[in-house]
Amino acid sequence: MSMPFDELSCLRAEVDRLRDQLILERPVPLVHGLRPPFPFFGSKRIAAPLIWEALGNPGNLVIPFAGSLSELWARPEAGKVETVNDASGLIANVWRAIRDDPDAVALHADDIVSEVDLSAWHRTLVAAADDLKAKLIADPRFFDAELAGRWIWGASCWLGSGWCDGTRGACTRASAHLSTAGQGVNKSQLPRLGGGGGTGVSYGAGVHNGIVRAEGLLAWMRQLAERLRLVRIVCGDFERVVTPAVTVSHGLTGIIWDPPYSMSLRAGRIYDGEDAPGTPHEDTVAQRAARRARELEEAHGANLRQVFAGYEGEHDFPGWRCIPWKTGGGYGNQAHGRGRENSERERLWLSPNCLSKPQPLQGTLL
Repeated sequence: MSMPFDELSCLRAEVDRLRDQLILERPVPLVHGLRPPFPFFGSKRIAAPLIWEALGNPGNLVIPFAGSLSELWARPEAGKVETVNDASGLIANVWRAIRDDPDAVALHADDIVSEVDLSAWHRTLVAAADDLKAKLIADPRFFDAELAGRWIWGASCWLGSGWCDGTRGACTRASAHLSTAGQGVNKSQLPRLGGGGGTGVSYGAGVHNGIVRAEGLLAWMRQLAERLRLVRIVCGDFERVVTPAVTVSHGLTGIIWDPPYSMSLRAGRIYDGEDAPGTPHEDTVAQRAARRARELEEAHGANLRQVFAGYEGEHDFPGWRCIPWKTGGGYGNQAHGRGRENSERERLWLSPNCLSKPQPLQGTLL
């Protein structure tokens, strides 16, 4: 005996199918207020309003030290030409993979917080870093979505500094974030995206079930991918992206300099990967970057607006305006140590061609 045709069930199944198809295929509108999917030491997110008030909207933008790209996410309008660079192949891979395959990155970033997994992926990523960087440099189409997602996941779990930067070695174990609900993609609530809410990598029934958290993470990554669609992502030494061919040949150019802090001022061994022990002060990345910024200003100042970030007394920029701003102190704030002390020393140097005179800004580093 044949079963009666259930038209309502068929209609519901078709609606479900179309809804799933729309989730995968519909364009995601760009929204303001994007944030990186992981915490990052030295982020300038709080200072971003000052930076864009000084730069305005130049047609060409260069960020020689990409990091979490907090300044890019905060830009009011996308520019005509935008170039970002990071010496870390792991970070450059994150942005290239998100730009080209955000869904795959979201898949690999979505996991439980596990200490043994964290240690294992730390070892795996440290071991893969050199080969990954070589492949990124050799092939502009290459990226590894699994390593990108796992780097994001781990950076959001890792407590303190040292995540995959080579300073703790491949066999180091570290505790996961336990004092809060999580960081980055492991936060319990994602930003509002695409007109709707979403949850991150949290667990349980209702809004915390697997389907909801996966959709929220997908939306976040797709938003970032849309913003990165026309951004040129470079991996290597910063000098490669501050030549005239990359900067003033495109017209008025804004450069956001956020190099590692000088060795005598930084906390712990955060940037040993960039400056080996014993490196002369004048040859550190921070001092090389400052020197290059001054050279560019002298040669092409009329076509440049430059913002350089650092600590009070760390650099000398004659004729540039110096603006103080304040963070919450980052990890150091928890111990009332150097992080809190350094939060009072943050400065932005603005080149003479920058627009206005921003007022000092205070905020909390998230």
